[in-house]
Parts: sequence; structure tokens; C-alpha cells
Amino acid sequence: MKTADFPALGEKLTRALIDGNFELYESIIHLPLRVAPRDGDPYVLNTVEELKVNFGKYCAAIQANNVTDIFRRPISITELAEDWIEVTVEMHVLSQSGRIVDPFRSQFVLRPQGGEWRIAIIRSSLGYISWTLGRIKIDDDRQFGDL
Repeated sequence: MKTADFPALGEKLTRALIDGNFELYESIIHLPLRVAPRDGDPYVLNTVEELKVNFGKYCAAIQANNVTDIFRRPISITELAEDWIEVTVEMHVLSQSGRIVDPFRSQFVLRPQGGEWRIAIIRSSLGYISWTLGRIKIDDDRQFGDL
């Protein structure tokens, strides 16, 4: 995978979350999925049912905040092993044409499955992960921070 190839995967992720399309979301996730918030406790989603519950929380946070787009600008791609690639992105969470938080960095570790790269690990700020789980709300002063 090259840096220019990641936006297609990022767009599938955005479309799945904005549209509430679990089948599309599931098609880009490699189970088990490990979610590792910076300065927080990581957790693992082992089953489709766990993934579905997590997806529902993320979609609820998106709807509650009228998120209309999530743009991930690739910064770097690092080959960790033959079948492990880490992509660092700058995240932009938008409502209509404006940001609802300052840009921040996240990382995705990808593994191939079925001939396509899928997300196996997500690393992001504790604030962002907490928001996707419905634990905190976004306000005008909130920054999710960087990795």
C-alpha cells in the first residue's frame, strides 16, 4: 500500500460511519480489532457482535454531533512486517463545512484479508476514542490531541 492508496479505505470507513452501514464497516475491519487510546486502556473487539455494538456507539456519537464528514489525510505509511502496515493520518471531523474539533493524529495498523487491506488496530487520542464510545461530548474548546 502507498500513501495515495489509503484515502479509498478511509472513505469507505467514513461512508460506513456516516451512513450507518455496518456491512461496509465490517468489510474493512480485521477481527480481532484492537483499539488503543493514547493514555487510556486498550480494548479488543473479538466478535462481529462486539464490533456491531461498538459501531452503534460510534454512529450515535456521529449523529448526535451532526458529523457530515471525517477526512483522514495520510501523513506516513510504515511497513511493520510483510503483512502489517501502519498508516498515520491527520483526522478532520466536520459538520457541514466546519471542523467540530481541531485536527489530530490517529494511526491505523492494516493487515491483508481476502486480497484487501483491513484495519486491525486503531490508535488515537483518549478523547476521540471516548467520544466514539459516547463517554464524552464535544464542545467548542475540546481538542482530541495528537499521538
